[in-house]
Amino acid sequence: MGVVVLLYSCGGQSTEVNCQYDNPAPVFANIQGLENHNFEATGQSSKEFVSVPPLAMNIELYQSGCNSLEQEFRFLLNGTMPKGMPPSVCATELASIFYSLSQLDAKLMNFGGFAQAFTQTKDKFRYNEAVALTGSDITAKIIKQDQPKSTILTVIFSTQK
Repeated sequence: MGVVVLLYSCGGQSTEVNCQYDNPAPVFANIQGLENHNFEATGQSSKEFVSVPPLAMNIELYQSGCNSLEQEFRFLLNGTMPKGMPPSVCATELASIFYSLSQLDAKLMNFGGFAQAFTQTKDKFRYNEAVALTGSDITAKIIKQDQPKSTILTVIFSTQK
């Protein structure tokens, strides 16, 4: 399935001597149709912000790790999602988001693996609990935050080498 390779540190050399992962690099840089891209890195941690007009959302991505890797995607949706939405339905929505991102540019095609993993694992999700994604050594935690005019869906991926 290829999910194992989805979490990666995509970039420069590690500044720490014993790190198994490289320093984080931007994921959403130079992708046509995305706006307001900003990436900041400090050693083994980074934060990245981008607007995705084709999907009516903004994304914040926080990456960190030396011998284990964590990626936190915050999808700030324009509009609200129903309160009381079951985690399985939220996982299906996240699968759709990752699939749509994978279609925007060849650089993002690995997000299709996230979409497939969320679809296969959707019934195992509980809010705020890490779940092992089917066919990988990656865990994912879903957090849904309802706002008056928007919803924030957060996914935290973790893995160890």
